[in-house]
Amino acid sequence: DWSSDVCSSDRVFDIKNGTIDGKRPNIAFSCNLELLAQKNPSCSLETYEHGFRCCEDKWYVSEPAERAQHKDSTANFGMKFTFYYEPATPETVTLRAPGCCDVTGNISHTGQIEYDIPQCKEGEECIHKAVTYQYIDLPHKGGGSGPFGPGREFHDGEEIDIVYAAGHLHLGAEGALGISLYKDATDELLCKSTPVFGEGTEPGNEKGYVVGMTPCIFGGKGMLAPPRLRRNDVVRIEAFYDSTQPHYGVMALWLMQVADVPKDLKQSVALQE
Repeated sequence: DWSSDVCSSDRVFDIKNGTIDGKRPNIAFSCNLELLAQKNPSCSLETYEHGFRCCEDKWYVSEPAERAQHKDSTANFGMKFTFYYEPATPETVTLRAPGCCDVTGNISHTGQIEYDIPQCKEGEECIHKAVTYQYIDLPHKGGGSGPFGPGREFHDGEEIDIVYAAGHLHLGAEGALGISLYKDATDELLCKSTPVFGEGTEPGNEKGYVVGMTPCIFGGKGMLAPPRLRRNDVVRIEAFYDSTQPHYGVMALWLMQVADVPKDLKQSVALQE
């Protein structure tokens, strides 16, 4: 199954009212110019095929005939989480998520989270590359309502340290290329994150599925110092998917934690020791 979330055949699309099954998508359609120029089907309700917008609460993603076969059966699923923590000290630096990054967005808006990967044509290289540019940590005033929120108020001269960064990709991600984050003005590679594919059958290691992403971690003992950027620096996001088969509703996000650099720089010393 090369799709992400599937719009089953009984979904009701009302183009005039902009709804699916009577509900407006919980995130508005807001692709960047690159995806709009490519006429990516995910960019509007009129061309939408599959994706998480067909996966609202209490909606089904399976076909009616399949649901009828299992109408009298119940499946139970469980999840296990392990949390690690250590007590805070006066030297502990507070982290937060920045207002970036989604390859479907651009300078003016956060993005729409998902997009489609069309199948490559005969003779083409079967690697789909998506590129965009965003401020690393500015409030978005031009639209979009992705996972990064409206952002924090910006004051000139403010800086941040990137402490943690990991990409978020779906099944079909190009294993060797993954997703990269650059400081666009200098072309400095800040982080490259590649998918980890499962090799077995046990939970968390399912063969062929993306079961993790390689992270970039900075500032710990024996680690590289965190990259320091101005909050209004522009970063470039490049994401790669295998397009041998089509993929629907995929994502290419950066999940990051940053530390605000104090004006007196006292806190930032602890990150770099």
